[in-house]
Amino acid sequence: MNIKKMTMLAVLTALASALFAIECIIPNPIPFVRLGLANTLSMLALLWWGWREGVVVLLLRVFIGALITGRFMQPVFFLSLAGGFAAVIVMALLTSFTGRFFSIIGISVLGAIVKNGVQLAVAGLIFTRHSAIWGLLPMFLLSALISGIFIGLIVELINRRTVFQVNTPMTDPCV
Repeated sequence: MNIKKMTMLAVLTALASALFAIECIIPNPIPFVRLGLANTLSMLALLWWGWREGVVVLLLRVFIGALITGRFMQPVFFLSLAGGFAAVIVMALLTSFTGRFFSIIGISVLGAIVKNGVQLAVAGLIFTRHSAIWGLLPMFLLSALISGIFIGLIVELINRRTVFQVNTPMTDPCV
């Protein structure tokens, strides 16, 4: 990995961590539901370089964000880690179909749905062991739809206007 690419990954990670921390201090009208602006940076890394870089930005953001907010090794940390990892992997698989079957917005929405679904599953299996948690599914799906569209639009706009725009995820724009 060259120095320009590492620098860009560090910048994306720092921005994602800052967005995560800022979003955590903004009061939510609905508990456990956030817009997820930090996911924008993981998705950009995924589109620009591929799944490994998307995972790197996600993992570093989750760890740094948890340390900044004092949530390291708490249930929220594990929910964020599991949901985010699953979402990046699913979005990585879907990027090979970008343009033919899925737009960036569609990939973002599906990633948000996977993230929320995995977080509910982990919460239900590990933390509560109560089936009533699935009653939150409609609210989480609506939240995923709204945030997925919003994040997808942001990623689409940035991807169109950046000097790092690439046609294939494995192409290195920092060469």
